[in-house]
Amino acid sequence: MDLLGNEELKNTAKRKQTEDDEKENLEPSSRKQPTLRNCINSLLHDHNIDKLCLYVEPKLKELIKKGNLYDDRELVIKVIFHALLLDIPNHFVDTEVPINVYEVKRNNNFLYADLLIVEIKSTENSKRNRFIFEFKNKGVNFLDLQIKGNNSSWEVMERKAYKVEAMSRRDVLQLKCNNLEKFNHGKTMREIFNGAREQLLNYVRNLKKDDHQNNFEFITSAFVVMAVGSRKLIWEKISC
Repeated sequence: MDLLGNEELKNTAKRKQTEDDEKENLEPSSRKQPTLRNCINSLLHDHNIDKLCLYVEPKLKELIKKGNLYDDRELVIKVIFHALLLDIPNHFVDTEVPINVYEVKRNNNFLYADLLIVEIKSTENSKRNRFIFEFKNKGVNFLDLQIKGNNSSWEVMERKAYKVEAMSRRDVLQLKCNNLEKFNHGKTMREIFNGAREQLLNYVRNLKKDDHQNNFEFITSAFVVMAVGSRKLIWEKISC
């Protein structure tokens, strides 16, 4: 897969953070975008990812290199967020974290959180914070964008990506999967997003049952983030 390697991607994200911190110190009045530090503070203190997603979205073109539109998949957006949030002090941050299953019997006794962030030590003896993310992705080659041409052409792929980039959130959610998508053929992005919401709620229910079993107390916030066409992010905080 011709994608940025995990280590290279993490290094790229850290360089972006350093550049942003320098801008914050040198040009506080001229900045139009929040720094990564601002985004992380908004997540930790306000339980809000709006700033974080608005920070990541315009960088997708940089982080998903030209020529990699074929290989854009869920792992890419997961690694991007993990890399950006990896070094938060006093927090456990990891991907594919097992969650005990209490509600239904399954062959596998675990579900796996795409990204879990847990406060290690609370301040002033308050409840610890916990953040869980569910990521979804649909690359341009799986979208029905009504653009003629073969996906083997970079020009065709890039035209598709540009079309997605110009779309509103509402239009993106109405996009359907094309014939190349085996599992979600004909489904809209909204249907896939709603499925991710239900999946995440199931994770949270099982996390809370685990908390009850172990006498843990957390303030939990859950987020669905969906990358569409390597250019757009759709996100939502789920009431739980």
